[in-house]
Amino acid sequence: MNYEELKQLFLNQLEIAAQNAEDRFKLSIPRKFKIRLFPRGTVQGHKLFDIDSALKTLYLDGHLFPLYVDMAIEAVTINRKFAIVYLNVSSHERVPFDLTWNYKSGSGPFKQQINEELSIIPDYI
Repeated sequence: MNYEELKQLFLNQLEIAAQNAEDRFKLSIPRKFKIRLFPRGTVQGHKLFDIDSALKTLYLDGHLFPLYVDMAIEAVTINRKFAIVYLNVSSHERVPFDLTWNYKSGSGPFKQQINEELSIIPDYI
């Protein structure tokens, strides 16, 4: 899988995460995303990444991928300027793409989660 293919898959999974949050919270979720990334067991959760920066941590060489990546919408800004997506990259050894989570065929390593709560935060974050 090349970088552009992973990016398309990631964008599709972000859309699913937004739809899941809309269904759960009966609230409009913006389709502009900032990513709170927890890569391979580290705690970087206070820094927000854009989509391409987050993808660079997931895509190393096109041959090995995280076993799974937990994904959920965790917050939206008051005026719905953007949503914050929680990504937790598994700390397992990386595996070939066909051995990733892929619970719903075609989802690859992305494992959809639905939070119990959704935070509403200021627009200036």
